Amino acid sequence: MLRALACVLLFTFAACRGIETDVAAVLSPDLAGRRYQRICVSAPDGDLRMRTVVEIAMSEALSGHGVATSRLGELLFPGKEHSEDQIAETVRKTGADGFLVLKPISSWTDEQWVPPSITTSGYGGRGRPWGWGYSTSWVAGGYTISRPRATIDVRLFDVTKEDVTWVASVGVAGSGDVDWAALRAEAARAAIARLASDGLLATDAPAR
Repeated sequence: MLRALACVLLFTFAACRGIETDVAAVLSPDLAGRRYQRICVSAPDGDLRMRTVVEIAMSEALSGHGVATSRLGELLFPGKEHSEDQIAETVRKTGADGFLVLKPISSWTDEQWVPPSITTSGYGGRGRPWGWGYSTSWVAGGYTISRPRATIDVRLFDVTKEDVTWVASVGVAGSGDVDWAALRAEAARAAIARLASDGLLATDAPAR
């Protein structure tokens, strides 16, 4: 076991730590009324740090609603490929009734150029040189602000039925000091908040 590095369309909005989210979600009519009390989470990514941060965020958000969780990134060694049968067996061994998967659909950056401006404080009268020796000039701007943006796909699968119960698309936008891992983690929190509001979490389940 790998230990971690420590159809109605509705919209929800959240702002946290310079990150805004926009969630659209729909519930499968075939599985309406089902509620989940133990969920295995997965955020597959070639970047191990990214995967770990996002899966921890998913697990913590679900635990906050009283749902027991496990993380696929801890259960299967990420350094090799695994078949669908191996993944299914691993998830079932956790006792999970739900399997929540988060994957990015697209990501990009919006860039804004802040032009330089020069400010000078002057001393002395016009036409005389002496005040120039004490005047001060400083430059502000002259840099680019990069703001991360992404669209994230989040799906809840029913382990018994092996079918999609719920699917969401999360638009997420961060300020210039937000990294990609934090962006996806906030998308995960927003998706799980929506999952709870859609009535899919058994909030009376024992915490892990």
